Amino acid sequence: MALDLCQSEDPKKTTTAERGPVSENDRQMISKYKVFSRSYDNVFYLLERLVFWKDEMDPRAVLVRKIPDDDLSILDVCCGTGRDSLALAKSNNTITGIDLSPHMLARARKKARMKGLTNTSFHQMNATEVGFQDQEFDVIVSSFALHEMDYEPMITALKEMHRVLKKGGRIYLVDYGREDHPVLQWVFSAYLKISYPQRVHEFLDYDWNKILGDIGFRLDAIEKCRVSRLICAMK
Repeated sequence: MALDLCQSEDPKKTTTAERGPVSENDRQMISKYKVFSRSYDNVFYLLERLVFWKDEMDPRAVLVRKIPDDDLSILDVCCGTGRDSLALAKSNNTITGIDLSPHMLARARKKARMKGLTNTSFHQMNATEVGFQDQEFDVIVSSFALHEMDYEPMITALKEMHRVLKKGGRIYLVDYGREDHPVLQWVFSAYLKISYPQRVHEFLDYDWNKILGDIGFRLDAIEKCRVSRLICAMK
């Protein structure tokens, strides 16, 4: 199921053979984001400005502040259109983004070119079978991706992140979390019910200390943000 590196700017130039075997679930995700990639940045920019109207409420902003400018090699797993990657690239760090969708990656590459960034690269790759060497990265980040996965593929993806992270390296996971404000929690629950299967509701109650500990990480902190959380751990 591994997807090999793909540097093509045009998703149509990437053949199935170049990508490797693709599961039915992978095909569905690629098809979904082929359409969604056209409006993804605009839609989520508006939504997140409404929800995260202060930086301290925005888990992506909190994440960027966590990572020092220290010539680090950073892997952005399920990077989408490169929102985290490009924010983190305003530094001396080197950012590598991977995603299953060639269309989302094409957007990420285009934005990087427009910003004149030279310390980013984007590759088509499945998070459950990452094509990098053991202990290759200092830091791994992943935002709003794990809730999209069934439990077992999510565990496999986390094991791959552990494998390619250097000993002593840090991992930062941004994803949905329960909201304390009753009105926002009601709106958020309705959004999840409309947009996602039941397993995403179960995702909100995962025991991250146990999940990450079983894989070999040490959980440092879980920081609450608006309808989300930032999970910080070390290998």
